[in-house]
Amino acid sequence: MEINDGDLKRMLPEYTPPVRIWEAVAKRLDGTGIYDLPEHTPGAEIWDAIEARLENRTGRSRYLSWLSAAAAAAVFCIAGFLSFFDEERAAVRVTQEKLDERLQISVVSEVDSQYDEFMEICLAQAEICRKPDFSRLRQEFEILKQATSDLRDAAGPFNKDRVLVEEHASLELRKAEILNEMVKFI
Repeated sequence: MEINDGDLKRMLPEYTPPVRIWEAVAKRLDGTGIYDLPEHTPGAEIWDAIEARLENRTGRSRYLSWLSAAAAAAVFCIAGFLSFFDEERAAVRVTQEKLDERLQISVVSEVDSQYDEFMEICLAQAEICRKPDFSRLRQEFEILKQATSDLRDAAGPFNKDRVLVEEHASLELRKAEILNEMVKFI
């Protein structure tokens, strides 16, 4: 043990525990018979053989530890580089959606413009426009026209809500039916 005493002192950091720790250790060991254990000191040739093996191993293990550390660092660098510059995330994607014009709520209704033209004709023939059945149809058309306008405002500029588009189509269909009934009066 004396042969490696200097090596151990060089490798281990300087530390002296407080006295109370040693007293606590001695108190725990009292009565356990630990002090009665035999001591054995190996011969110098055994220490020399161990030291020779450690020197041979230390040179090889230092090289292997540096090599494994370098390999691990390279793997982490490559993995980090690949994840950071992933083409999938770095690419800019531009998409364009094509809207089906049939599913869009038009700003100007064909039925409304036909109704306006019909009302100009109706004003020229005032007695037809005064009939109660005609007035009822005209009033119903005006209510549906207002409902269509409100629905168009509710749908907004992109008309994404399918239910609103379908409701708008049914209102337009009903207005066309009413306009056809009104034309029959002429």
